[in-house]
Amino acid sequence: QYQRLANYSPSTYDRRQVFRANIVYDVPRVINSDSLRILHAVVDGWQITGVATFSSGAPYTPIVNISGAGTEILPSGAAITGMPLITGSNTESARLAVVSGCNPNPGSSNPYAQINPACFTAPAVGSIGLESGLNFLTAPGLNNWDLSIHKSLNLTERVHSELRVDAFNAFNHTQFTAVNNTLNFSKLPNPTPTNLPYNSAGQLVNPNGFGTVSTAAGPRILQLMLRVQF
Repeated sequence: QYQRLANYSPSTYDRRQVFRANIVYDVPRVINSDSLRILHAVVDGWQITGVATFSSGAPYTPIVNISGAGTEILPSGAAITGMPLITGSNTESARLAVVSGCNPNPGSSNPYAQINPACFTAPAVGSIGLESGLNFLTAPGLNNWDLSIHKSLNLTERVHSELRVDAFNAFNHTQFTAVNNTLNFSKLPNPTPTNLPYNSAGQLVNPNGFGTVSTAAGPRILQLMLRVQF
């Protein structure tokens, strides 16, 4: 009877806001004199195109790992998983407990502080997995520009050329794509966090700890193309 309460959540592909714009801009003519045809052929006739994308991040679920609680060895020698030492089930795993009134999403641009670890505690023995929901945090969003500048030129009646420069992630924005969402605890019965990024003095001691950025999209990529048709 607790399935819907435990598992009703935003889908993994949910994006609350998405904006995308297509850009086409013809650069105004600079050379107006017919006597400067070569200069006109080089300077004029350029076009700028692009796609700008702004999007909310993907929802995700912070999860828990407690040393020694993830596997139980039966007398037969078989192993069952799902944190049976906490929930008593090999299919329904325990979940991180969220501290009441605490906002786990700090809204920070700091790559080492995407989650507030103070908002979580270990699940208690006997938990049935209702301490938190699914997909209640949101990964960083997307701010990406792909731009191109190109020019077409008729060399003769039969020979046509095109010069094109493409820039993917043209402004070289850092695009975080995933966060380390696993909070590790020491063994029962008094588990304590073992992979926090900062120590009690506020010093970064684990750059790969809980709530830190784990992957990012590629930096700016440039592509040059010269095409000749005849």
